[in-house]
Amino acid sequence: LALPTLALPRIEVTEINGFEVHFVDVGAGDRISVGLAVDYGSLDDQFNMMGRAHLLEHLLFTGTKRFPGYKTLDQMLQPAGATHNAHTSLHHTFYYLTLPQDQA
Repeated sequence: LALPTLALPRIEVTEINGFEVHFVDVGAGDRISVGLAVDYGSLDDQFNMMGRAHLLEHLLFTGTKRFPGYKTLDQMLQPAGATHNAHTSLHHTFYYLTLPQDQA
């Protein structure tokens, strides 16, 4: 049985400012995506701090009373055609951003 050969994307791993960064070239398209996984999720919250991981996810997008920023990130990224979102899982919180590569 002959299996088809898959063209796997080229991956380069490096460290930048203490973060392990994976550059993946899928060889198609004109957009770039950036993702960050933080090792803190909903099951890592202690009982009296339930929801903290999800709250921290939303603080990136809305800011705080001391550092207001509601929609500031959206307004900053909109001219570049960027979209962003986040997701809190059991043990990680994922932040991601996609934009045209000429705006990177």
